[in-house]
Amino acid sequence: MTKQAGKLPTAAEIIQFLSKLEGQPASKREIAKEFRIKGQEARVDLKFLLKDMVLDGLIAHDKAKTFTLPKERHIEAGAESIHLKVTTMNQDGELMCEPLKENLIDDYPTIILDTASNAAVGDTLVANLHPINDGEFLATEIKKPKKEPSDDKSTLMGVYRERVNGPAIFMALSKELSKIDFVVPTLPKDMKIKDGAVLNVKVGKRPQFGPTPVEVLEVISNELKGTEIAIGIRNHELPHTFPEEVISYAQNLKPVSDTDLKDREDLRHIPIVTIDGEDAKDFDDAVWAEPWENEKVKGGFHIIVAIADVAHYVKEGTPLDKEAFVRGNSVYFPGFVIPMLPEELSNDLCSLRPHEDRPTMVAHMWIDADGKLKKYKFTRAVIHSHARLTYNQVQEALNGDIPDVVKPVMETTIAPLFMAYKALLKNRSKRGALDLDVPETVIMMDDTGEITKIDKRSRFESHQLIEEMMVLANVAAASELQTKGAPCLYRIHPEPSELKMEALKLSFKDFGLKFGGDVSPLAIQNTLKNARDENKDALYMTVLRSLEQARYDPENVGHFGLALERYAHFTSPIRRYSDLVVHRSLINSLKLSGYKQIDKPKNLIKVADHLCITERRAQKAEWEVKDRLTVRYYSEFVGKQFKARITTLTKFGMFLAIDDGAAEGMMPYRFMNDDHYIYNEQKNSLTGKRTKRVIKVGHNMVIKLIEADAVTGRLTFAPEGAKAEDLKDDRRGRRGKLYGRKASDKRTEKDFKGKPKAGGSKGDKKPFKGSKNAKSQSGQKRKSFKK
Repeated sequence: MTKQAGKLPTAAEIIQFLSKLEGQPASKREIAKEFRIKGQEARVDLKFLLKDMVLDGLIAHDKAKTFTLPKERHIEAGAESIHLKVTTMNQDGELMCEPLKENLIDDYPTIILDTASNAAVGDTLVANLHPINDGEFLATEIKKPKKEPSDDKSTLMGVYRERVNGPAIFMALSKELSKIDFVVPTLPKDMKIKDGAVLNVKVGKRPQFGPTPVEVLEVISNELKGTEIAIGIRNHELPHTFPEEVISYAQNLKPVSDTDLKDREDLRHIPIVTIDGEDAKDFDDAVWAEPWENEKVKGGFHIIVAIADVAHYVKEGTPLDKEAFVRGNSVYFPGFVIPMLPEELSNDLCSLRPHEDRPTMVAHMWIDADGKLKKYKFTRAVIHSHARLTYNQVQEALNGDIPDVVKPVMETTIAPLFMAYKALLKNRSKRGALDLDVPETVIMMDDTGEITKIDKRSRFESHQLIEEMMVLANVAAASELQTKGAPCLYRIHPEPSELKMEALKLSFKDFGLKFGGDVSPLAIQNTLKNARDENKDALYMTVLRSLEQARYDPENVGHFGLALERYAHFTSPIRRYSDLVVHRSLINSLKLSGYKQIDKPKNLIKVADHLCITERRAQKAEWEVKDRLTVRYYSEFVGKQFKARITTLTKFGMFLAIDDGAAEGMMPYRFMNDDHYIYNEQKNSLTGKRTKRVIKVGHNMVIKLIEADAVTGRLTFAPEGAKAEDLKDDRRGRRGKLYGRKASDKRTEKDFKGKPKAGGSKGDKKPFKGSKNAKSQSGQKRKSFKK
């Protein structure tokens, strides 16, 4: 809550200021003076902020046009003492706190530390809490902070930039903190740092005025290039190295013996196969099918989905189990993965490698000719994979050009699997599951870490075949546990809100589509079928944004996107802890072999909440790394024009996709100098005040890439004919050339000593230290909401 000249204060800062007046009122002029607000525009902004705070009940306004805190909000009233830890700094430079674990309660979701405190990130203190907004509190220190040793949470990662005059600056590699000014007042003795180097720093005490000082802890790399994954790991606090006790535990595990297998169903004679990506190493599912019929069913199929029996190796309460729970899931980056389980399990003991016996959890499922699930059975089994196939190989076989590796299993496995898949598609279409075919962006890298290409990943019928088999097994698992009344972590996808559906109807109308009647996935899917091909990508993204997020929950509400009454995650226990929980519940409730060694899952509400957090954490890290790598690649094309399609409109700017959706960037409306455009939130459109030109999502335009910002990981566009004077943005001038140069500003180097290297050293290809437990793997299965 540092006061900076001309910077609009936050509501928390104004409340803090009024609190110190001990009930005395303050005029707008006095508040402006306190926060050094100057200029007509800034004073108008302050006026509207104060008005909003009055309307929200945060402050009171009297007839004398002065402001005070409501009685219940004074410092003396309602204060509650609590132990806190300073965890991070937000985008306004405010220090954020969390209650220590022993005091953790849900009543304090957002806690901002008073600027009078001497605490820094990582410190603990005792403070009084004062409500300043709905769900937001101000913490005033009542006991000196205890200084804590540095850890990942108390440090920042950023870029070091030298200046001719004055101390060097530090630019935090975080979108949230990129606008905060940091300075490096001194360097550690005997430490030499190159301009443009990536540092790990400790944030110091915020001064009353000016930039916040940082203390340099280590030099991570001499240049930004090649550190993108390390940035993602640090910014999202991903656990990425296994403790020694976990590694030791995993290394002492033994392959299954004949004794281990004697009570399992023996399926080694069945020609079951795995179908995965080219570079996959953890094969957690194998599939097989055969025709099935009886007196009541004609043209049906018996399908087997065999899943790695992770529960056989990962016992509850062991170091291995505790670490897997903390991680929650594997995290996938281009060419790199942080696994949930050590490589000894994920790539070896649990992986269903070809021509090796492996313990599995098996779902036997019988469907009719229309793909309806008629019955199912779960067993603990032993299988022997007859082939390790890839999506490309299976697709070639389905197209009639059968690769040699597929030929031995074509008639016994692939052909019946494909026919069973066609039956499942009938059922999918009948129930109206959403099919939002949004191609995934894939970043291709060579052995040195150089980006060779950014493209959209091809989606074949072979991919859809495996997806449908996995969905069927997940449905069977959820149905079995629900029937038994056993604990289950359901994968739920709630119905979208009425407000979002009304907005979606308006969007459909803008594209010339009629959408009426009850809201259902079938109604949405039928509407999308009538869309023009050139509008489908934009419509798919519009629908996705209208939907709720899928999540884990012990209470079942169904899965809206898949149009299913019940659903759970069963098919990927190597990379998702949720699936391991479902396996344990199936083993325990069905009394499968070895069930006495596995307890019934407990505390599923807390488990579900935790796994939702780790899943979102992984998604955000994956997205950030992709964004940063995309910026690195497109930094070579700054100044180039692209054909683009509008994907999103907001109050401040539009987002556009280039190269057929391979990359996305933002264009502020202030760069559009041909007219003054007004954003209509209800219609989600822009209208030119003079020309009456209407701009909507899905429209095409030619744009120019003017900046590839290595600090924030953002691409910035401007209209093709925009003039340099229309593109000024003083906030970016201090960054200089890290990946590429801002097209509109030829003077970005003037404050710096020399230029950092534009190219990267091939010897710096490893993204972070201590990565021995992360494996190279780009063939992972990536699912959308439907999985």
